Amino acid sequence: MHFLDSGLLAAVRDDDEESLLRDRGRFGPLLEAFVVSEILKIAAWTDLRLSFPIIAPRIRMRSIS
Repeated sequence: MHFLDSGLLAAVRDDDEESLLRDRGRFGPLLEAFVVSEILKIAAWTDLRLSFPIIAPRIRMRSIS
């Protein structure tokens, strides 16, 4: 599952500033969720037909459009 709302992801995982400072590994998924959502928003502004391939471990490549 991939969250497109980094705030919702942080709330579901009960992340706060202190927990992220203690465990820096928890910040990566939040940053990724934020960047992906921003890229998808920007892509929606264009008339170009864009496709974003997703590669995940042990999962075949698929595309979000």
